[in-house]
Amino acid sequence: ERACPYSAIRQYVECGARARRQWPANVVSSVHTREAHLEAIRTGPYGRCVWRCDNDVVDHQVVAMEFAGDVTATFTMTAFTNGGGRRLRVHGAEGELAFDEKKIVLRRFGEKTAETIAIPRETGGHGGGDNRAIRSWLEAIRQGDPSRVLTSAQESLRTHRIVFAAEQSRREKRAVEIEEEAAESKRVPSDASRGSEASSLSTRGG
Repeated sequence: ERACPYSAIRQYVECGARARRQWPANVVSSVHTREAHLEAIRTGPYGRCVWRCDNDVVDHQVVAMEFAGDVTATFTMTAFTNGGGRRLRVHGAEGELAFDEKKIVLRRFGEKTAETIAIPRETGGHGGGDNRAIRSWLEAIRQGDPSRVLTSAQESLRTHRIVFAAEQSRREKRAVEIEEEAAESKRVPSDASRGSEASSLSTRGG
């Protein structure tokens, strides 16, 4: 067990006092002492061997998406990487954009130089995004101004439909089509309702 790179003892217990208070080790127990974490993996789900349990959540996945207007996108997720985080590349007719949580790089075709925008480092979940979402929501309540909310519940619901469709595609081993309902689109703010009227997904993973 100690030689396994996914050892629960090494990941959640012997990772050090500071790491036990940070994600992902802090999820195993509300008390972050070595003894509490050791007891948590002895009695809870986080101590189970990843190779010998019934958890069927994917550890790698590729989702291919096709939107209206022949717009295509792919999403790749993998647990087998030393560096976490999110990376995004957008390719268009006039240029391309790359994002890696530290900076945004915009390259226009035909130009020799690229435009780089540094992203300030923030603490908190999802690169500080969780804290920003809560702060914007509280500010909207204080000022009675819904426009201060960075992302609406309707928009989150629409994006999560893609996640659910990807899982359905994986389980059923077929492409899944998502149809936008007119009634739903009317409930979504105009800035969040832009996009395709229909999309299809197919996925592979394990």
